Amino acid sequence: MKTILELSGPEDGRVTSNALAERLGVRAASVTGMLQKLASQRPSLVIYEKHRGVRLSSTGKHRAWEIVRHHRLLELFLHNVLKYPWDEVHE
Repeated sequence: MKTILELSGPEDGRVTSNALAERLGVRAASVTGMLQKLASQRPSLVIYEKHRGVRLSSTGKHRAWEIVRHHRLLELFLHNVLKYPWDEVHE
């Protein structure tokens, strides 16, 4: 979901399965399967249309931003408390 948020841009555009697969380093079929699972959850986290791509639902967008926020908090913890240098924190 975080990758969909990143690739969709500020206009919340649709993201293709191929673009997700390339960014995540997995096969497009794996991405399609996961998108179908995310779309079938209630409430739905993504709006997925076969051959048209995917975009985040409002619930999915909220959860994706929550993931980003937690990621940033972990980065701060690694840097401020465990003294990792900034260039190593993300990895």
